[in-house]
Amino acid sequence: MICSHGPCLINESAGITAGVCGIDVDAMAIRKFLLQNAMGAVLAKLTEGVFVC
Repeated sequence: MICSHGPCLINESAGITAGVCGIDVDAMAIRKFLLQNAMGAVLAKLTEGVFVC
């Protein structure tokens, strides 16, 4: 969970185009993308010297 307000439930067909904090769909997608990349980089750095045979 990224937000302290809980998960965003954006439904454009119902007219809800932003979350509680004002974030829209595009900003939510890029935030998730950047977070996943950062976590992947940290994981890669942590397991850099570990060899599995």
